[in-house]
Amino acid sequence: MSERKKKRISGWLIALTGALVLVLTLGSLVGVAAHKWKNADRYNRASMFVADENTIQFIPSPSPAQGESMPAEDAAPTVSHNGKYYTRNEDVVAVLFIGIDIPAEKLHNETGVQTGTHQADTLIVGAFNTADGSIRLINIPRDSMVDVYKLDAMYRYAYTERGQIATQYSFGDGGAISSTYTMDAVSRLLMGVPIYRYVTMSLSGIERATDLVGGVELEIDEDFTDLDRHMKEGATLTLNGRQATLYCRQRDTRVGDSNLARMRRQMRFCDAFLSVMKRKVKENPAFLITFYNEMNREMITNLTFDEAMLLAKQGLGFAFTAETLKTVPGEMVEREYIVDDEALQGIVIDTFYTPAE
Repeated sequence: MSERKKKRISGWLIALTGALVLVLTLGSLVGVAAHKWKNADRYNRASMFVADENTIQFIPSPSPAQGESMPAEDAAPTVSHNGKYYTRNEDVVAVLFIGIDIPAEKLHNETGVQTGTHQADTLIVGAFNTADGSIRLINIPRDSMVDVYKLDAMYRYAYTERGQIATQYSFGDGGAISSTYTMDAVSRLLMGVPIYRYVTMSLSGIERATDLVGGVELEIDEDFTDLDRHMKEGATLTLNGRQATLYCRQRDTRVGDSNLARMRRQMRFCDAFLSVMKRKVKENPAFLITFYNEMNREMITNLTFDEAMLLAKQGLGFAFTAETLKTVPGEMVEREYIVDDEALQGIVIDTFYTPAE
């Protein structure tokens, strides 16, 4: 890598690609198992996307000074914003997609990893409106400052300290417990919106997914020849897994708005990836079974089968637009991303709330 173009790898798309992979591949099982799960794609508010035993077991009940952890399922608070009142839209369910800097094999390591070593480079909340079928995504910068719950060696709550939200994943087992605490931290950041489901994906997910579908064709819109001589600006290539990872994860940190350009590339890649996936499924529906089995090695999730079916139904018709993805507003101050709470409140209300009667 040349000194002229020093670029940093970051994983915004890891979790998003994992989300798409999950809903698409599980969606294929609807046809295979429809005779057994006839109502798998119907939303049941009482039994779906509610807190499970692990959520109740692991998440602490901090003192009022530390803020409330994951609000009660039956709570539907009324909030005010700009002189108007809103109540939470209970037809909108939230799923947290997490991309982490950890090899896939350690996700499934029952002994976990050493506390404090791995972080959540990617945090995206998917808001699925079960009534109208719409999907919205909220991207959370990894450096967003929040109250981080520190744990002891037994993964029990010890104390709270202000820190980057990405570090919350470091405290736990590197798998389910870490994902649960990260899910709670994101919930607290988003005004206590209930988030009880996660999809956590390893850093190798993009590469494996791309290679499994035989590559993704794209026109290269930036020059990457310092990393791969074939990736010239303007060239149309069928990206292999390694090239897709470069395309989606690289940016020049010396350019202030380089992350915006990277996000545009990632959206283009997702569109192209979905097109390839749908074509492969049309040619051979059984391909999805193999694809799911392979990708399952790259992720862990606490989604139930029925919940995954519900998301699959919406995800198969998903199209990316500029309005689909919102980033938590704020600004970088040295190494800390200071969230604009007032602006964030507007996004949360627009996504998860409805005007009060």
